[in-house]
Amino acid sequence: MQGLGYERYGVHGGDVGAGIAEELSILAGDRIIGSLVVTDPGAIATEYTPPTDHLTPEEQERLQALKAARVEDFGYLALQTSRPQSIAYGLHDSPVMQLTWIVEKVKEWTDPAKELPGDAVDLDHLLTLVSVYWFGGGGAGAANFLYDVAHANVAWGASHGFFRAQAPG
Repeated sequence: MQGLGYERYGVHGGDVGAGIAEELSILAGDRIIGSLVVTDPGAIATEYTPPTDHLTPEEQERLQALKAARVEDFGYLALQTSRPQSIAYGLHDSPVMQLTWIVEKVKEWTDPAKELPGDAVDLDHLLTLVSVYWFGGGGAGAANFLYDVAHANVAWGASHGFFRAQAPG
């Protein structure tokens, strides 16, 4: 941001971007005027979960569901943070692999009451997302990015075990 001429700025991040926003806040906190809803719902379900005694019963239930999801639904993360090339070749070579990889995540991460991913997310939006990854060749890079993040010595990487599989507790 400084290279772009901004002396002060706000930050926002989602998913791995939440870790980047956190690191930016640590490294350049004197320049940051605010942090806008840094989101990573899976992070709260790790061994580093902050105190939760203030949560409502509904929020406690959601937290337990997130903890269970870290075991059941985060296989992609285990693969991408340990053997990214195993998935990278498929994502690079096969549009069907790219489609199924993304559609599976959309199905799992959107409205569980919807039978099909296209019922939860606009089909044109879904196909656009898949197309951006496929035509841009971004699948392999995304797989390797998570490996690099998981092995980085930052608060949300290897040094704190964020990417290790967590048992619900």
